[in-house]
Amino acid sequence: MCEHLDFAFGKLKKGDLEGATEAFNQAICTDEKNPFIYVGLGDIAFKKGDFERAMGYYNKVISLDDKNSYAYVGLGDIAFKKGNFDRAGEYLTKAISLDDKNPYAYVGMGNVSSQRGDYDRAIEYFNKAISLEEKDTYAYFGLGNIFSQKGDFKRAVEYFNKAISLDHRNSYAYFGLGNISFQQGGLGRAIEYFNKAISFDDRNSYAYVGLGNVSSQKGNFEKAIEYFNKAISLDDKNPHAYLGLGIIYTSFRDRDYTLEKSKVLEKLEQLDKNLADKLRESNP
Repeated sequence: MCEHLDFAFGKLKKGDLEGATEAFNQAICTDEKNPFIYVGLGDIAFKKGDFERAMGYYNKVISLDDKNSYAYVGLGDIAFKKGNFDRAGEYLTKAISLDDKNPYAYVGMGNVSSQRGDYDRAIEYFNKAISLEEKDTYAYFGLGNIFSQKGDFKRAVEYFNKAISLDHRNSYAYFGLGNISFQQGGLGRAIEYFNKAISFDDRNSYAYVGLGNVSSQKGNFEKAIEYFNKAISLDDKNPHAYLGLGIIYTSFRDRDYTLEKSKVLEKLEQLDKNLADKLRESNP
């Protein structure tokens, strides 16, 4: 890789998206047919939530090198974000077939398996990623998330802290710690973690859901609605944001939110039927 590319990926790793963009664009002047330039630009667009532009860059990579596994990982991550888990699995499987030592492909497959509730398979994928790249923070976050969902908070905290020790800017690991604090009743600590997550990634919709849950727990429903709507504005396929809104609409006795709740329930039916059932069962 040329000097500009090394510098650009270094900037990207540190979260300096503008600096990384500038460096990648300088690299184009040196070697416009280097596919990794467009991998980097795709990753930047993905981090900014501009999935259409990211897809354009990843497809550009494939047009230059149809065996570049990183482009297929990128496309898989976009499909995952859009809620198309089958399509995501196809892209990630393709990535592994091209390069079975690409740790990011296994992280992606771990996320897909976790979303499907196949936690044992997900753990295998995340551990495979770590065996290939022991400093892969997102694999540790994935493991932390699984054990958190299983209620094994001690192990979950260990994995989240491991992710942070490798990358102090890992927004999702701070969200994970905040979620555990919330479930254990430590609302003040949870707020600190959620705000920390946002300070490193202001597009982390789950951190806003966390703040919404805290506000709802405190009875500040108006503020909670603001947080849940902020989460939806960042990721309109985040089912937990809709669930939070639906529960609040159910809890109001002096206002008629029947129409709003119906819209939320309809959206949840499309995104997560289990959470839709949970909303139906909620009582004021």
